[in-house]
Amino acid sequence: MTPQRLCWRHLVALVLIAAPARAQEPAAVQRIVLPNLDSQVAARLIALDRRLNPMHSDTLAVSTVGQIAALPLNAFTPILTDARNQEIWEQMPDEYARLMQESGDALVTLPGAAPVRGVGWASEQVRRLCHQRLAALPKASLELYRRRVDAEARALLEQGRHTRSPIPLRKLANELFCSTHGEQAIDLLGDLAFEQGRFDEASHWWRLLAPLESTGSTRLLFPHPQLDPARIRAKQILALTFQNRRDEAQAALVKFRQMYPTARGKLAGQDGLLAEIVQKTHTAFTKEHTRSDEEPWTTFGGDVTRNRVDVRGVSWDLWEDGPAWRVPLPSLHADGKDALPDRGPATRRAAFHPIIVNNQVVIADQRSVISYDLTTGRENFHYHSKAVGLADLPPGVDVKAKMPRFTLTADHERAYVRLGRLGIGPKNDAASYLVCLDLTEPGVDKKRELWQVRASAADEAQAFFEGAPLVYDDRVYSAVSKVVGRRVLTSIACYDVRGRRRWMQEVCDCPEFEDGENGMRRRQHLLTWAAGQIVYASHAGAIVAVDAWTGQPTWGVRYPSRGPLVQDHEPSPRDLAPALSADGRVFVAPLDSDHIFCIDALSGRVLWEVEGVEVVHLLGVTRGELIATTRHGLLSIDAASGHIERMQPTEGRLPSLGRGLIADDWLLWPTQDPKQPYRAVSLREKDAPIFDPSRLHTLPVGNLAFGQGCLVIAGLDELVVYAPAHKARRLPPPDVRPEARMQQSPPLRLRNSPVLMVWDFLSSP
Repeated sequence: MTPQRLCWRHLVALVLIAAPARAQEPAAVQRIVLPNLDSQVAARLIALDRRLNPMHSDTLAVSTVGQIAALPLNAFTPILTDARNQEIWEQMPDEYARLMQESGDALVTLPGAAPVRGVGWASEQVRRLCHQRLAALPKASLELYRRRVDAEARALLEQGRHTRSPIPLRKLANELFCSTHGEQAIDLLGDLAFEQGRFDEASHWWRLLAPLESTGSTRLLFPHPQLDPARIRAKQILALTFQNRRDEAQAALVKFRQMYPTARGKLAGQDGLLAEIVQKTHTAFTKEHTRSDEEPWTTFGGDVTRNRVDVRGVSWDLWEDGPAWRVPLPSLHADGKDALPDRGPATRRAAFHPIIVNNQVVIADQRSVISYDLTTGRENFHYHSKAVGLADLPPGVDVKAKMPRFTLTADHERAYVRLGRLGIGPKNDAASYLVCLDLTEPGVDKKRELWQVRASAADEAQAFFEGAPLVYDDRVYSAVSKVVGRRVLTSIACYDVRGRRRWMQEVCDCPEFEDGENGMRRRQHLLTWAAGQIVYASHAGAIVAVDAWTGQPTWGVRYPSRGPLVQDHEPSPRDLAPALSADGRVFVAPLDSDHIFCIDALSGRVLWEVEGVEVVHLLGVTRGELIATTRHGLLSIDAASGHIERMQPTEGRLPSLGRGLIADDWLLWPTQDPKQPYRAVSLREKDAPIFDPSRLHTLPVGNLAFGQGCLVIAGLDELVVYAPAHKARRLPPPDVRPEARMQQSPPLRLRNSPVLMVWDFLSSP
């Protein structure tokens, strides 16, 4: 073997993996247990790594990394070409394959996982780490591995092609990533996802072949690709276009023209210059296929990534003539009978997060689900747990629940909800359920419940479903926790759409109640889909991910937990804040930490951290910026670097009151300002339009959702819906919803109202 067969990427990877651990996990991190974390397997992997590079001195390894750019390639000849090392190169493919077979699902914390800055400790799946090492081997060594696995990989590829099924293709990509046929399987997985309208998933697969943005040497990429990288990147630009991320797509296209000015191929039913094909498709989509306003709002945050920010069609005229309808929200009073508005704090009353699907607005609390006709407000059905035999559920919300939050999830024909007592703690033994309801034929009186599953544990500990489940690819995912002593053990369970459990995987064991009072946690945690994985933030020291289709643990990040109180011993202001996924990154603002973590979605490595920020909501990533609300106002962070771009207001405080909505170039932000409760914040970098914020004064503050052309606000006391003129119909007759009829007075108009200055969120303050 000659050194010419190696590239600098191989040498950097080999030197990095030789460095031993330079820091030990602090005691607070060691208290967080990841069941699949295996230190013995980590030691075995490190031993294999060191066989590739005999430099055992960490000083030598570090100095070599610093000098590698200045060294000639022949400086590494003694390491790479003698007979002993040639034998090692030939043995390593079998060694890594054996490790994957025996311990591929284990998580390991390697020397490089110690945080250089910050507190997050990353652990990665052994199988993916072995794929990464195989990909970094010289081509001759990689060929030895491929001879061993290519027959099996070819069979899986042919099965996937013939049936157009992603199942064998995912198996190939997961287990035989570096095989010769892995590249074609990954490309086909992207194509299948794109055909089904899953553009984020398609981009995830294509990024493994030729990402639009440059990646570090430790990022998993397919080795020695044969497919045209220009075509792969062109397809990613189309995915941005079809996600309505037009500005990002256009910027990527400019770079594409510079990289591949003469690249030709077949794409989007055309044959020619790829840049011209992408430009034509982009232009045609912009003019003729503007994203349909009929897309639903299916869960908290709009979709499974919790990052629905590309909303189109929210016109300022939508609410000019007042709401199409409004109805009272269910009472939060403990006995469930008090018709008066709940007298708790305003933030407590912003409890409901509606969904919009199948021309219905659906809300839920811990004991019932109500569906309304989207355009008239007519009640379609009211599912109550007591009527179907779930008599052990509470009659109302516990008055001690300071911030009850109710969510649910839907696909096109079914709604999924978590019912049961809100409190989770050492002394609670109440049951909780996942319930699936039929949303078809909304005007027909029929049985709505399709199935129900009660949370249960194999031992004596009582299990609890966390929040509303996540629904993706005909699978229903839910976090299931149980309290053992004063620790909380959480698993992720996967069901099919008929309620049959497919798998269940333990993911974390956290000392959630060891340092606190003997109280209860009264909020449940939500899951997030990210790059083919299900991500769970425990808000108690752990952020974990499992493969969405197999349940195999893929990575975990542990950090020191401070508990639910902030530095001034007040409860954290954090509202519902599940992980948020965008562009191959996962953003998390745990309740028990003042850090915001940005994590590589594929490897779990912490890319950056921002500390000293008490987040209320993570609203989304748009134009390369993470937008969040804090207890003081708004925050914009560069999604790639973690640099804080802007904070608003620059002086004073302006807390939120409800979850805002990113709508194209604008953020609609509900606040606690009694005089001007809404802010319309421009997200443009320049040329911000002038806007009169008094046009927002009729909107009630609360949690916003936009779907099927309608704006829905779950306020403090009412559910209010604004529909476009072509959708709005006559309000229901007087005997249907008297509460709604009484509140249909014309909206108040302010005359001679001064035009307030619009905040250009990304311009200089």
